[in-house]
Amino acid sequence: MLVAALLENLWLVLRWAVVARPRRGGRDLPEEFTFKTFCDWIRNELEDELERRWYVEANGVGVPETYGSVAAAG
Repeated sequence: MLVAALLENLWLVLRWAVVARPRRGGRDLPEEFTFKTFCDWIRNELEDELERRWYVEANGVGVPETYGSVAAAG
């Protein structure tokens, strides 16, 4: 919960102080810089920096022959 609150506050500060354009009567807040966009950006940067890769261990057998005929007919 603490990390989520810190990320959201960081997003709000960046959105207001860095990304928003000053204008008469307030700031023009960009609609494309959403919290989801911000989180995706952080996730991508962390995965690149930590070189995290997703591995799923396979069963080593493959697709059974009976499944091949169903896939070809569909």
